[in-house]
Amino acid sequence: GSSAGLVVKPGVVVAPGGAALSGTLVIANGSFLWVEGTFDATGLGVSGSGITAGSGYGASFAFSELRNVTVQNSANYDIDFNSAALTDAVFQRVVAKYAAASGIVVGASTKSRFRQVQSIGNGAAGLYIQGGSRYNDFGQIVASNNAGAGLQMSNLTNSLTLQTQNVLHDIVAANNGGYGVIFTGFNTYIGTNNTLSNLLAVNNGSDGVYVSSRASHVFDVTTANNSGNGIVMA
Repeated sequence: GSSAGLVVKPGVVVAPGGAALSGTLVIANGSFLWVEGTFDATGLGVSGSGITAGSGYGASFAFSELRNVTVQNSANYDIDFNSAALTDAVFQRVVAKYAAASGIVVGASTKSRFRQVQSIGNGAAGLYIQGGSRYNDFGQIVASNNAGAGLQMSNLTNSLTLQTQNVLHDIVAANNGGYGVIFTGFNTYIGTNNTLSNLLAVNNGSDGVYVSSRASHVFDVTTANNSGNGIVMA
């Protein structure tokens, strides 16, 4: 669908009712969409996610926004845009917590903006950006107490569409089981011309910050008490 909105009244939590279900709470697939509210996916089946754009061919979230959204307790991902193409999308004041898998998973994203996003206490990565994502702005991100990496951007295959010209800034990655922030490609296919600044990575189970990206800039980084290295440029 296109040109639609879902706004949940403050203080109301959308949750599955009755017996355990499968599927997802909200499917937001299309253009010019707006989703706002609190969603608790407790009770969905093992494949259940809180919000997804769907998995069919052409799934997208374009010129659309998640604003003032909290999703929690999913048996899969809290916010699952793994199969969707994000274009000029906005994630503003979004919280994903206590998912069995990653808190937020996004497939290829172009010219999208992520602001004041928190991903906390999830079973895999906090925020996982896959595919060849380009020209995105990630700012004011908190990823903490996740079992995997705090924030991960990576290509999963030998894709010629690279992670390029993304800006990541004002990132806090703390107490994660894996990397604090990892930015990498797949084999020889790595990103180019990305900028990472004002990162704080502390108490993570691997390297605080790991970057594999050509012709990129990394500055204003603070790391402390990580199990691996503080910063790795590969």
